[in-house]
Amino acid sequence: MSTLHTVVSRFVNYYTALDSQPPSALAELYHSNATLIDPFGEHQGIFALQRYFTHLLGNVEDCRFTIDPPLYSESRFAVTWVMHWSHRALRVESRSNCRGVR
Repeated sequence: MSTLHTVVSRFVNYYTALDSQPPSALAELYHSNATLIDPFGEHQGIFALQRYFTHLLGNVEDCRFTIDPPLYSESRFAVTWVMHWSHRALRVESRSNCRGVR
């Protein structure tokens, strides 16, 4: 398995079970100066990402991703996904989905 495929595999494994993953593991997935932009804001640097994920996961009942098969080029990849989550403020039977791309 190539290095890129190994990285993508770790990425997919982390996000498919996000609500049971430690935010500290993000350092193995992202560059120290990475920027994450999502519908909720922009987060610059690994420490900002870890703070964001700690806050995010502390306020949801569950959060996981269904990730479509990745697209590869020589040194890059892209994935699309659906995020499945429920928030404590929502009724227990309410679940939300959010489509995205990386």
